[in-house]
Amino acid sequence: MKFAIYLHYKDNVATLLDEVCLGDLVIVKDLKGEDLVVLQVEESMPHGYKIALQEIEAKTYLVKYGEIIGRANRLIRKGSMVHIHNLDSLRGGFKDV
Repeated sequence: MKFAIYLHYKDNVATLLDEVCLGDLVIVKDLKGEDLVVLQVEESMPHGYKIALQEIEAKTYLVKYGEIIGRANRLIRKGSMVHIHNLDSLRGGFKDV
């Protein structure tokens, strides 16, 4: 089994603690070590990457550590990678927060 960590109740992404492959199951744990959800991975990703905890509509804010880190620039499916290809970063000129 593979694992990810969820750090704040507002988060809609988790951080992978393991490298994952398409179809893997990932147990998402909170800071207390309790299981939050089990996700099926939609694409291969290295450890340390963000994974969507739920389906995230385009233009929805992406939240990690309880803070807005950007906005989805397209639909992001549950279990998919959240990265520069589908995230408009706050640092990259994103002004509308």
